[in-house]
Amino acid sequence: MNDIADAAAEIWSKFLRTERPAPDQNFFEAGGDSVMAMVLTFALGERFGIELLPEAIFDAPTFGALCALIEERLALPVG
Repeated sequence: MNDIADAAAEIWSKFLRTERPAPDQNFFEAGGDSVMAMVLTFALGERFGIELLPEAIFDAPTFGALCALIEERLALPVG
């Protein structure tokens, strides 16, 4: 895994109280709900310095898809 996945896995595991997520682990199937989605996306956004709205979990509900979304947002030009 890469640095983004490692950092995201640490945050994901903390909030969902799970082991390191597999790329296909679904946020909602792992016990996440809408309140947790808000907290998780805020924490991920803060960690990576990007805007990540809670709706991101619905667009990218698996750990792998969420990491890909973070990578995509990090690649966007600032400003």
